[in-house]
Amino acid sequence: MRRLLWPTLFTFFSLAILVSLSIWQVERRTEKLNLVAHLSKRLNAAPVALSSLRGFEEKDAAALHWRHVILAGRFGETPPLRLYALNEQGAPGHRLIMPFYLDDGATVLIDRGFVPLHFDMRNVADAPEGFVRIKAVLHPAMRLSYFTPEDQPGERLFYRRDYPGMFAALNIVSNKDTPALLFDLTTSGLRSAEFPRITPPVVELSNPHLGYAITWAGLALGLLVIYGLYAWREIKRERKT
Repeated sequence: MRRLLWPTLFTFFSLAILVSLSIWQVERRTEKLNLVAHLSKRLNAAPVALSSLRGFEEKDAAALHWRHVILAGRFGETPPLRLYALNEQGAPGHRLIMPFYLDDGATVLIDRGFVPLHFDMRNVADAPEGFVRIKAVLHPAMRLSYFTPEDQPGERLFYRRDYPGMFAALNIVSNKDTPALLFDLTTSGLRSAEFPRITPPVVELSNPHLGYAITWAGLALGLLVIYGLYAWREIKRERKT
């Protein structure tokens, strides 16, 4: 039975690691679900007035992610940027990004909504003119993927939520004491047949942890099966001798 000593120690040491990793991923999944619930509650809360962005820092923006705010100012008159996106049905298109000049002098970006991929931009409904108050949600910047295409600022086409790059493409110099922010418009006043079309904001966070937990647990089970077969063969061989 000495032949089983080291394989047994290795197996149970490895099992402890694999099972711990599986449990950790289950805990991470629970944390992510709790975070989604927290952000969804924030999304459904009453809007708050954002009267000024002076002295506003990136760390302050995190507290407003997925929170409805009331912005007062006016839309810029430049043609919108196009941000590649998918609609609720998974069809490709673009989200139209426009500058919005706040009444305190700061500038933010507003996502006016979705248009289909080959939509004639001449048929896009104009943004409201003059001083307006709008309701919007501060959208966090998304993580870049290795497969994300490069932005084309010269064509006013973006594949990433590169807010500083969008400001540069619009020839807007962001105030040094105001971070580059993008808000998703949630009320447009347009008829349902008009574009750009508002997409109701939904908190969606990547949560692959259940799959990871199953993977680690599967590896642990596979290792246990292999060890059991090996131990059974060794015990059987020892009995014959």
